[in-house]
Amino acid sequence: MCKVENIVIEASKKLLQSDSYLLKYDINEPSITHKLAEYLQQELRKYNEFNDYHVDCEYNKELNDIKTGKKYKITEKSLKILGKEEIDTKQLNNLKGKEFSEQYLYNKLNNEYEYSLGHIDKIMENTVMRVYPDIIIHKRGTENNLLVIESTKSTHSPSKKCNDKNKLKNYRDKQGYKHILYIEFYIGEKYDVELTWYKNGKWENPYKLLELLQKVVEISFSEIIDPVTAVILKSLVTKFPQLSNIAL
Repeated sequence: MCKVENIVIEASKKLLQSDSYLLKYDINEPSITHKLAEYLQQELRKYNEFNDYHVDCEYNKELNDIKTGKKYKITEKSLKILGKEEIDTKQLNNLKGKEFSEQYLYNKLNNEYEYSLGHIDKIMENTVMRVYPDIIIHKRGTENNLLVIESTKSTHSPSKKCNDKNKLKNYRDKQGYKHILYIEFYIGEKYDVELTWYKNGKWENPYKLLELLQKVVEISFSEIIDPVTAVILKSLVTKFPQLSNIAL
């Protein structure tokens, strides 16, 4: 298990230990990811090699679009809003439903459609797609991107989950993140944290932390066939002595 994976597991354990209320009672997702980010930062500080790295939620500072991969899309809703601003939207209808990079859309509006700078600002403001990662570990102001995380709740639709995974692949391809992680927060009485890593061009099998811990209680390590699972379980049971006190 690499250091980054260990950091995530330790942080997730802290979330389950200290903030299970957020999962059990279906508190909004930003509250959950905020707490997880706090614990990730704590775990990060245990490694000297990561002293210069920071954990940020929905980071929106751009360095040549390195962090956000910001996109713009003309929608029916944005056209109505712009119409109320007394902006001529006839030409914008030609762009409806398509996604554009910031530079491409700006050049289109300025050079081809010849909108005023004031109108361009209004159009950009009302068509930006706020595609920011839920959590990233990186060196601010640089292209050193260590980990990107997208998360969702178990109560969300399959299409939303699929979209989040596709966004993660995009971050890997265009922003060069070294590690890609999809987290699903299980909500309600059977709360849990499920981790799915993207490695070598494919999604690995997901695993739920509390579910694995229950297996540790039920079986001995000698009965575990999969060595990877054995490593994960040993790490968890060694560093999670409060297992017997966790109410499922």
